[in-house]
Amino acid sequence: TNSTGNGVINSNGVFTAHLPGYVLVTGTLGSRSNSTNVTIVIGQPHHLAVSGPTTVVAGQAISFSATLQDSANNNLSIYNGQAPQIVWSTSSGTIYPNGTLVATTSGNVNVTARLLQNPAIFGSRIVLVTPGNVVSLAVAENGAGIQVGSTYALTASLVDRYGNRVADTDATWTILNATGSATLSGRLITPTRVGYVTVHAVSVTNSSLAAIG
Repeated sequence: TNSTGNGVINSNGVFTAHLPGYVLVTGTLGSRSNSTNVTIVIGQPHHLAVSGPTTVVAGQAISFSATLQDSANNNLSIYNGQAPQIVWSTSSGTIYPNGTLVATTSGNVNVTARLLQNPAIFGSRIVLVTPGNVVSLAVAENGAGIQVGSTYALTASLVDRYGNRVADTDATWTILNATGSATLSGRLITPTRVGYVTVHAVSVTNSSLAAIG
C-alpha cells in the first residue's frame, strides 16, 4: 500500500522502490496475512536531468537547467554536503556558465551538463537549431571543382544571416567571363577555358535577393 512513498511489488515478493517515503507491504497466504512498514530513502547521486527547449532559431538565446537525481529520478539538493555545481558544454555554438546557449549553425546540438564535484555524473539534451529569416541568396556549384568540357548544375539557396540554408530557389542566371570562359544554359554551366568566371544569380521570387559566385 503506497503512502508517502511509492513502489511496486510482484507476485514473487520482489519490491521496487520509486519515491522516498513510507509504504506498507502485506503478504497473504490463504486466510493469513502479515504486514511490514518499509522506509524508502533517496538513492545515491546518479545523473543530471537537463531541462530546457528542444528547438531554437539560429542566433536566439535559450536557457537550460540541470538537477541532480538518483537512479530513480528523485531530486537531490546536496552532493557531499555541498550544493551541486554545474559545468556546461555544447557541441556547437556558445554556452555560458549560467546555462544560456547561443547557436548559429542549423542542425542538432548536444548540450551537456557535468557535476563539477564529480564529472562522471552528467546529463545531456539534444536541441534542434533551425534557420532564421531569409536575408540573402547564396550560390554554389555542384562539385568540388569544375573542369573544362564538363557540365555542372548551379544552385541558388535562400539563407539566413548566418549562412544557414532555408530553401533552394529558382533564379535568373548570367555569367561574366574573366580569365576563363564558360557557357550557361539555365543553371547549367559548361567551362570552355581554364581560369575564373563570375556567375550572377537573382531570385525569381524576390528580385531584391542576388548573389555572385
